[in-house]
Amino acid sequence: MLFFLCYGMFILWSLYFGAYEGFNATTSAAAKSTEKVGCVHDNDGTKSHHHGGELVARVLQEAGIKQIFTLVGGHVSPILVSCESLGISVIDVWHDATAVFAADATARLAGSSTTGTTTQQQQPAVGVAVVTAGPGVTNALTPIANAKLAESPVLLLGGAAATL
Repeated sequence: MLFFLCYGMFILWSLYFGAYEGFNATTSAAAKSTEKVGCVHDNDGTKSHHHGGELVARVLQEAGIKQIFTLVGGHVSPILVSCESLGISVIDVWHDATAVFAADATARLAGSSTTGTTTQQQQPAVGVAVVTAGPGVTNALTPIANAKLAESPVLLLGGAAATL
């Protein structure tokens, strides 16, 4: 299940930021060879000089995310630094599983508020956990399964080693 979640996030990320330029039938092979695949463009069509961490943080900010839970690691540091610079609280925990459990709890508790005897439904809050590559993602399996069974909206971002 985690594979499909991560693969689905990769596809959404790639489509959102135009990494699949090869799907555009009008793009010629010559144009592809001179332009870096996956290059992000600003709104005015110029190439962006932002790194992936800034892009992830911007998407989280646009989604209204106020805090993320993480165990700090090298693979995800650009995301964490960019989130801090955009005003998203980065809450460091002692274990990767704790980050996902905290994101799950945030999603469950922030989804509705009780006032007297009436419950006012708000927009569902999404809990966000950012874990490092390898053991971090493996340690997140139990809490992400728990969130799935509880039908909690949790977004898990797992780090990966750079590949070029």
